[in-house]
Parts: sequence; structure tokens; C-alpha cells
Amino acid sequence: MRRHHVLLLALIVSLGGNIARAQGPARQYHSIRRPSRRVEATLNVRVRFPGMRKIDSCNIMYPKAYNTAGQTMLEPESVLVGGVESTAVRAFEEASPHKRWMARCYLPVMGNTVVFAVRYRVQLWQRRLVPGPPPEGEAVEPITRAQRMQFTASTAMIDHASESAKQFRAKHGLNRLPGEDEVTFVKRMFLATTGSFRYRYVPGQDRVASHLWAMPDRWTDCGGSSVAFVSLVRAGGVPARLPAGWTLSSIHVRSEVYLTGVGWHPLDVSFSLQKPAAERERNFFRGDDGEFLMLHMDPEFVLPTERPSGVTKQDWVQAPTATIMGSGSLADSARTQQISVVDLPAGAGAYDPKNRFARVLKKAPPRRSRRQSR
Repeated sequence: MRRHHVLLLALIVSLGGNIARAQGPARQYHSIRRPSRRVEATLNVRVRFPGMRKIDSCNIMYPKAYNTAGQTMLEPESVLVGGVESTAVRAFEEASPHKRWMARCYLPVMGNTVVFAVRYRVQLWQRRLVPGPPPEGEAVEPITRAQRMQFTASTAMIDHASESAKQFRAKHGLNRLPGEDEVTFVKRMFLATTGSFRYRYVPGQDRVASHLWAMPDRWTDCGGSSVAFVSLVRAGGVPARLPAGWTLSSIHVRSEVYLTGVGWHPLDVSFSLQKPAAERERNFFRGDDGEFLMLHMDPEFVLPTERPSGVTKQDWVQAPTATIMGSGSLADSARTQQISVVDLPAGAGAYDPKNRFARVLKKAPPRRSRRQSR
């Protein structure tokens, strides 16, 4: 009987050790979050429609930015026309499963050119993954069951549940190993992705994860490399998402993973492509420098339209998308966009996120026919 007790105790200790190894590294790290910059970032947009004989009105749609671990909105964003804030704004949910909040604004048209700006005032935050347990009393951002399901789901673009994706991971050893903890697994997938792709931007390129990994000569841009990485992480059961927006100079897509005991940890995959292994590993812990304005999470938007289908699909909405009403052709239409950034004084305070839609719940002008989209 005593021998049985010893064996049982040994088994319990062994199981406890396995559990500790599976969860240990996540518990041995925590996230440091420090304020970076408090800025007013303005997206300036100009769209020309030389083929249109007549433009009756123009409608723009853009995602509503919100508070995350990497940013705190100081006030709701606003649309500026001729430097004056527009009042013809209303909020709605886009029709994808994510149900992301968008804003719609009707603008006046001067000839065949639409000029406007969207202004954001935001506190940005630096984040680092560092060894050791978090300071006593420091809370970790919780993740709900619905969020965990959302950010581990397989989608048309992040298609980790497809048969081709499963076969590729099995062939190249990219599945999560038995007992492999979250930090070790995510870092291994980060190094695999950043060592496999070269950066190259081509408009309209295919960014479906299984297609990217199947390419003999793997190349893609920031959005594609982030999708490729997130597909591997989600396949291992770790929640991961794709923040899309702007650095304080250009359009960009990043990734974030949710680590137990740590919270959301940011990673810039494209920044690390083809860097030496030691530098890529440092970048894994480096996280976020606090120079990124997030406009929405994840791609694959479904937006309203007057077309017979009733909706139009768009991968990313990192800048406002314009819809015009009138007659003529959209051929040769052209769009330019840039970001301007001004640092704000330290005294500017945050607004209540519970009331973040209060300023956009306004009645929109009546719709008109003959709508064309750009």
C-alpha cells in the first residue's frame, strides 16, 4: 500500500511539473506599458473623379477607432471639410461577423474632386514583454469567451482550418507541440514566419494565408506577413488578431497575440522579415514603440452599397472609402492620402469610452439614387 502511495505521489508531482512547464513561461513574463506620445493625427484625403459628368453628393465610410492596450482615445474622431468639423455623421455596424463600428459622413462636392480629413486625438503607449511576474496588484486585460472564439476562428483569409493549411503545418513542423507553452510556441511561429518571407508590396496581391505559405518564393507585404503569422498562432489555439491603421508616417498592419498572464502582446512581423535570427528574437520581446494608430482589428469588411448585391467586400479600411452619387464613369479616378501628426500637451484628458458614439448618432441626409462606389 505504501508503495502505491509513493507511486501516486510521484505521478501527481510529474503531472504538476508538466502543467507548470506548459504554463510556466507565460507566468514568467509580463507586459510593461508606458506612455509614448499624445498626438493629433489627421488623415488628409483627396479623391478625383475626372470621368464623372455630374456628382450629386458623396458619402465616406471609415472605421471608428477605440481604446486598446496600445492607445487611449482622447476624444471621438471627427471629419473636417475645409477645416470645419462636419455634423452630417452617423454610426453603423458593418455586416461581417466582427460587426465593427463604422461611421458614415455625407460631404459636399466641389466639381469632380472630394477633399476632406479625419482627425484623431490619441494617447499612444509603448509595450514590452519582460521576464518576471507582474508587479503585485497589476491587472491583466481579460479576454472573454466570445473574444477567444473570434480571435482563434478560421476565416476566408486566415484559413488555418483548411486542409491545405493543415497538411503544410504537419509537413513543416509548424503545429504546436505537446506541452509547449504559449510564449515558446508563439515565438517559434514568429521566427518561422519572419525567416520565411521577403517584403514586397504589389497592389491586389493574394493575402490568403494558405496561398502565402504555399508560394515557392515567399514574398508579401505587412498585411500578408501578419496574416501568415496569425494563421499559425490561431491553429495552435492562441488568440491572435490584426491591428490595421497607420504608423505616424504610413499605412501599416501589425499583429497581437493574447498570452495567459500577460494580456495582448504586439508584434511587428514585417519589420522583422529576413533579419538575423538574434535580431528577430529581440524584436519578439520588443513589442510596440508607441508609434502606431490602430483604426480597426482584422480584415474582411462587408460594407453597404446601392449595388444589386446590397453589400461590397473590402479587406482593409485603413483610410476612408468614398461612395459618390451621380452619373458618368469612375474610370481614371485617383486618390491620394497622407497623415499629418502634431504632438499634444500633456494635460489633454481621455473621454468616457461608454459615450464614444454619442457624437455620431445623428440623422443622415436622405439617400439618393444612381450611386457609384470608389
